[in-house]
Parts: sequence; structure tokens; C-alpha cells
Amino acid sequence: MKRCERKDASILMSDGDDRVRKAVDVEDLPRHFEKNLELIFAPGCREATSSSTRTKNRNTTRRCAELRSLNAISLVRWTVAYPPTTWAPSRTNDKTFQTLLHRIKKELFLESEVCDKLDYLRSSGRLGVYQSDEFAKFGTGLTSLLKCRR
Repeated sequence: MKRCERKDASILMSDGDDRVRKAVDVEDLPRHFEKNLELIFAPGCREATSSSTRTKNRNTTRRCAELRSLNAISLVRWTVAYPPTTWAPSRTNDKTFQTLLHRIKKELFLESEVCDKLDYLRSSGRLGVYQSDEFAKFGTGLTSLLKCRR
């Protein structure tokens, strides 16, 4: 696939479902999971010199805000299913992003294997590195989710 080529939403959804299944099969979260959390909850304030970079940063910030508004299950599924490069504004147009977002909001189930790994990450302190009100809200939702699964 060429760097600038964009994928259809149905292909991205299928790829995302495969990543979730793989996380369940190997009982581990993908490497991009923590990268997604960092991007979503601790977006850097990079100074952009070109107008295209400023636009890209603005669009990424807007998308991160939309993702932060998801419930804990949907956000975890998103961070497992879609690496940051998948939903970057330079790779995925707004219509495709909104389609993926709409679908992930319908997900009301999180596999126990994923919950177990999240519980490990939370208890080891690896998920507590992002200091923000939004991340604290996500952490509260995640804790509630994990308690309900026991």
C-alpha cells in the first residue's frame, strides 16, 4: 500500500477486529495500545512551521477529543483495534474516522483476556502515567469495568 493511499472503512474495521482477536488469542495487548493512550490523553504541543502541519495537528487534537468522550469499553476496543497511523488525519478521512467511531460506540463487550491484561497494566502503574482529568475519568470507568468482570 502506498503511503498516501487511504483504506476503505470496511477494511479498517476488519483489520481492527483481527487485532482484537489476536489480543485475545495471545492474551496480550498490541504494542500500539500504549501509544494510542499517550496520543489520546497526552497530546503533545508541537510547534508547527507549515500550515499543513498545523492543520494535521489541529485535526488530530479534535479526533483525540472525540475519542476521550468514549466510554471505557469503546475506548479500550479502539486502542486495541486501531494503531495511531490508522486513524491519523493524513491516512484516514473524516468520513471514515466517523464510521469507525460510530461502529466502536456500539461495542458493549470486552473480552476477559483483554480485561486481565488491562488489570495488570493498571495495577503495575503503567496506565497511571497520563495526568489529566480525562484520563482519570477513563481510569475510573476502567476500574468499574474490571470490577464488574470478576
